[in-house]
Amino acid sequence: MNEQLLHITSMAFFALVTSITPGPVNIVLAMSGAQFGIRKSQLYILGATIAFTGLLLCLGMGLGAVISAYPVITNSIKIVGTAYLFYLAYRIISSGNNYAHDHHDSPPLGFIDGALTQLANPKAWSVSLSANSIYVVAHEPVIVTLMTFAILFFVICYGSLWLWAAFGSRVALLPPAYVGALHWILGICLILSIGLMWL
Repeated sequence: MNEQLLHITSMAFFALVTSITPGPVNIVLAMSGAQFGIRKSQLYILGATIAFTGLLLCLGMGLGAVISAYPVITNSIKIVGTAYLFYLAYRIISSGNNYAHDHHDSPPLGFIDGALTQLANPKAWSVSLSANSIYVVAHEPVIVTLMTFAILFFVICYGSLWLWAAFGSRVALLPPAYVGALHWILGICLILSIGLMWL
Protein backbone atom coordinates (compact mmCIF):
# COMPACT_ATOMS: atom_id res chain seq x y z
CA MET A 1 0.00 0.00 0.00
CA ASN A 2 1.59 3.30 -1.02
CA GLU A 3 1.84 6.26 1.35
CA GLN A 4 -0.93 8.30 -0.30
CA LEU A 5 -3.44 5.44 -0.18
CA LEU A 6 -2.52 4.77 3.44
CA HIS A 7 -3.09 8.45 4.25
CA ILE A 8 -6.52 8.45 2.54
CA THR A 9 -7.48 5.24 4.36
CA SER A 10 -6.47 6.81 7.66
CA MET A 11 -8.50 9.95 6.86
CA ALA A 12 -11.54 7.82 5.98
CA PHE A 13 -11.28 5.86 9.23
CA PHE A 14 -11.00 9.10 11.23
CA ALA A 15 -14.06 10.49 9.41
CA LEU A 16 -16.05 7.32 10.11
CA VAL A 17 -15.20 7.13 13.80
CA THR A 18 -15.93 10.81 14.45
CA SER A 19 -19.11 10.84 12.35
CA ILE A 20 -20.83 7.68 13.56
CA THR A 21 -20.12 7.97 17.29
CA PRO A 22 -22.85 9.62 19.40
CA GLY A 23 -22.91 13.39 19.44
CA PRO A 24 -25.53 16.13 19.45
CA VAL A 25 -26.36 15.91 15.73
CA ASN A 26 -26.60 12.10 15.80
CA ILE A 27 -28.89 12.18 18.84
CA VAL A 28 -31.20 14.75 17.26
CA LEU A 29 -31.31 12.64 14.08
CA ALA A 30 -32.32 9.52 15.98
CA MET A 31 -35.23 11.51 17.43
CA SER A 32 -36.11 12.93 14.02
CA GLY A 33 -36.05 9.47 12.45
CA ALA A 34 -38.33 8.12 15.19
CA GLN A 35 -40.72 11.03 14.94
CA PHE A 36 -40.80 11.78 11.21
CA GLY A 37 -39.05 8.91 9.41
CA ILE A 38 -35.95 8.86 7.21
CA ARG A 39 -37.43 10.67 4.21
CA LYS A 40 -38.51 13.70 6.22
CA SER A 41 -35.12 13.78 7.99
CA GLN A 42 -33.15 14.05 4.73
CA LEU A 43 -32.99 17.87 4.67
CA TYR A 44 -31.66 17.92 8.22
CA ILE A 45 -29.01 15.34 7.28
CA LEU A 46 -28.00 17.36 4.21
CA GLY A 47 -27.84 20.64 6.17
CA ALA A 48 -25.69 19.09 8.90
CA THR A 49 -23.38 17.41 6.37
CA ILE A 50 -22.88 20.53 4.24
CA ALA A 51 -22.33 22.70 7.33
CA PHE A 52 -19.71 20.30 8.69
CA THR A 53 -17.90 20.04 5.36
CA GLY A 54 -17.96 23.84 5.00
CA LEU A 55 -16.58 24.21 8.52
CA LEU A 56 -13.80 21.72 7.77
CA LEU A 57 -12.86 23.67 4.63
CA CYS A 58 -12.99 27.09 6.30
CA LEU A 59 -10.84 25.97 9.22
CA GLY A 60 -8.40 24.32 6.82
CA MET A 61 -8.09 27.50 4.77
CA GLY A 62 -7.05 29.66 7.71
CA LEU A 63 -10.02 30.27 9.99
CA GLY A 64 -8.60 27.70 12.41
CA ALA A 65 -5.49 29.82 12.99
CA VAL A 66 -7.64 32.89 13.71
CA ILE A 67 -9.82 31.00 16.20
CA SER A 68 -6.77 29.54 17.96
CA ALA A 69 -5.29 33.03 18.33
CA TYR A 70 -8.44 34.43 19.99
CA PRO A 71 -9.81 32.18 22.78
CA VAL A 72 -12.81 34.51 23.21
CA ILE A 73 -14.11 33.23 19.85
CA THR A 74 -13.87 29.60 21.02
CA ASN A 75 -15.63 30.42 24.29
CA SER A 76 -18.38 32.31 22.47
CA ILE A 77 -18.97 29.35 20.14
CA LYS A 78 -19.22 27.03 23.15
CA ILE A 79 -21.69 29.31 24.98
CA VAL A 80 -23.98 29.81 21.98
CA GLY A 81 -23.69 26.13 21.08
CA THR A 82 -24.53 25.06 24.62
CA ALA A 83 -27.67 27.22 24.71
CA TYR A 84 -28.87 25.88 21.35
CA LEU A 85 -28.17 22.26 22.32
CA PHE A 86 -30.10 22.68 25.59
CA TYR A 87 -33.03 23.95 23.51
CA LEU A 88 -32.79 20.85 21.29
CA ALA A 89 -32.63 18.58 24.36
CA TYR A 90 -35.82 20.20 25.68
CA ARG A 91 -37.47 19.74 22.29
CA ILE A 92 -36.51 16.03 22.21
CA ILE A 93 -37.74 15.33 25.75
CA SER A 94 -41.02 17.19 25.27
CA SER A 95 -41.83 15.62 21.89
CA GLY A 96 -43.85 12.77 23.42
CA ASN A 97 -44.54 9.33 21.96
CA ASN A 98 -44.85 10.36 18.31
CA TYR A 99 -44.45 7.80 15.54
CA ALA A 100 -42.93 8.37 12.13
CA HIS A 101 -46.30 8.30 10.35
CA ASP A 102 -48.40 10.14 12.93
CA HIS A 103 -49.74 13.67 12.63
CA HIS A 104 -47.38 16.20 14.24
CA ASP A 105 -48.02 19.67 15.58
CA SER A 106 -44.49 20.75 14.71
CA PRO A 107 -42.80 20.33 11.31
CA PRO A 108 -39.71 18.14 10.93
CA LEU A 109 -36.32 19.73 11.41
CA GLY A 110 -35.06 21.02 8.06
CA PHE A 111 -31.90 22.03 6.22
CA ILE A 112 -31.30 25.22 8.25
CA ASP A 113 -31.86 23.33 11.52
CA GLY A 114 -29.25 20.74 10.50
CA ALA A 115 -26.74 23.42 9.54
CA LEU A 116 -27.32 25.42 12.74
CA THR A 117 -27.06 22.35 14.95
CA GLN A 118 -23.78 21.38 13.33
CA LEU A 119 -22.33 24.91 13.52
CA ALA A 120 -23.42 25.21 17.17
CA ASN A 121 -21.89 21.82 17.94
CA PRO A 122 -18.53 22.14 19.72
CA LYS A 123 -17.78 18.52 18.72
CA ALA A 124 -17.89 19.57 15.05
CA TRP A 125 -15.42 22.42 15.70
CA SER A 126 -13.11 20.17 17.69
CA VAL A 127 -13.18 17.39 15.07
CA SER A 128 -12.59 19.88 12.23
CA LEU A 129 -9.63 21.51 13.99
CA SER A 130 -8.12 18.11 14.87
CA ALA A 131 -8.69 16.77 11.34
CA ASN A 132 -6.91 19.72 9.77
CA SER A 133 -3.97 19.68 12.18
CA ILE A 134 -3.45 15.91 11.93
CA TYR A 135 -4.25 15.11 8.31
CA VAL A 136 -4.03 18.29 6.24
CA VAL A 137 -1.42 20.82 7.41
CA ALA A 138 1.64 18.58 7.07
CA HIS A 139 0.68 17.01 3.74
CA GLU A 140 1.55 18.79 0.50
CA PRO A 141 -0.17 19.97 -1.57
CA VAL A 142 -2.37 21.18 1.29
CA ILE A 143 -5.32 22.31 -0.86
CA VAL A 144 -5.54 18.91 -2.60
CA THR A 145 -5.35 17.10 0.72
CA LEU A 146 -8.00 19.38 2.20
CA MET A 147 -10.37 18.90 -0.74
CA THR A 148 -9.86 15.11 -0.65
CA PHE A 149 -10.60 15.09 3.07
CA ALA A 150 -13.69 17.27 2.60
CA ILE A 151 -15.11 14.91 -0.05
CA LEU A 152 -14.39 11.87 2.14
CA PHE A 153 -15.97 13.52 5.16
CA PHE A 154 -19.03 14.59 3.18
CA VAL A 155 -19.78 11.04 2.00
CA ILE A 156 -19.01 9.38 5.33
CA CYS A 157 -20.78 12.01 7.43
CA TYR A 158 -23.91 11.83 5.28
CA GLY A 159 -23.97 8.02 5.48
CA SER A 160 -23.41 8.01 9.24
CA LEU A 161 -26.16 10.54 9.87
CA TRP A 162 -28.51 8.57 7.62
CA LEU A 163 -27.86 5.48 9.76
CA TRP A 164 -28.83 7.39 12.92
CA ALA A 165 -32.09 8.51 11.29
CA ALA A 166 -32.71 4.90 10.16
CA PHE A 167 -32.13 3.70 13.73
CA GLY A 168 -34.69 6.20 14.96
CA SER A 169 -37.21 5.18 12.31
CA ARG A 170 -36.96 1.56 13.45
CA VAL A 171 -37.55 2.63 17.05
CA ALA A 172 -40.80 4.24 15.89
CA LEU A 173 -42.16 0.72 15.35
CA LEU A 174 -41.95 0.02 19.09
CA PRO A 175 -44.87 0.56 21.50
CA PRO A 176 -45.46 4.22 22.54
CA ALA A 177 -44.00 3.77 26.03
CA TYR A 178 -40.67 2.72 24.52
CA VAL A 179 -40.65 5.64 22.11
CA GLY A 180 -41.35 8.05 24.97
CA ALA A 181 -38.54 6.46 27.00
CA LEU A 182 -36.19 6.80 24.02
CA HIS A 183 -36.95 10.53 23.79
CA TRP A 184 -36.03 10.94 27.46
CA ILE A 185 -32.86 8.86 27.04
CA LEU A 186 -31.78 10.81 23.94
CA GLY A 187 -32.54 14.15 25.61
CA ILE A 188 -30.53 13.20 28.69
CA CYS A 189 -27.66 11.91 26.51
CA LEU A 190 -27.64 15.23 24.68
CA ILE A 191 -27.47 17.12 28.00
CA LEU A 192 -24.62 14.85 29.15
CA SER A 193 -22.75 15.42 25.88
CA ILE A 194 -23.06 19.18 26.50
CA GLY A 195 -21.50 18.71 29.94
CA LEU A 196 -18.62 16.67 28.50
CA MET A 197 -17.78 19.47 26.06
CA TRP A 198 -17.06 21.79 29.00
CA LEU A 199 -14.61 19.42 30.75
